[in-house]
Amino acid sequence: MDPPPPPPPDLQCPLQIIKLIEGEETDEGDEKHYSFQLEEDNLDLILRKIPDGMKVSVVSVVGNFRTGKSFLLTFMLRFLRNRHCEGNDWQTAEGECLLEGNQNAGIEGNGEGG
Repeated sequence: MDPPPPPPPDLQCPLQIIKLIEGEETDEGDEKHYSFQLEEDNLDLILRKIPDGMKVSVVSVVGNFRTGKSFLLTFMLRFLRNRHCEGNDWQTAEGECLLEGNQNAGIEGNGEGG
């Protein structure tokens, strides 16, 4: 079955540009192999809206449950939102420093969704 056609370019909505493909189980048991597929049509829709010469980065963070994905994204967003700060002040510009007192490696998570 083919995926649904992408939304019109003027429609403001999230577009998936990386798709997770689930593979078959391995010989070792219940572990599965996964791969990623680039959704080129969706990426093209996004890139067409970006003015020439503008720098753009695409960041994809994947990983197992409780491996720091949310922490990494929060860390990066805080840096980008506060890059005007001097030195390391961006780390505390929004309150608690992410690098102190928040290194809970236990089962109970600090964020939503692991």
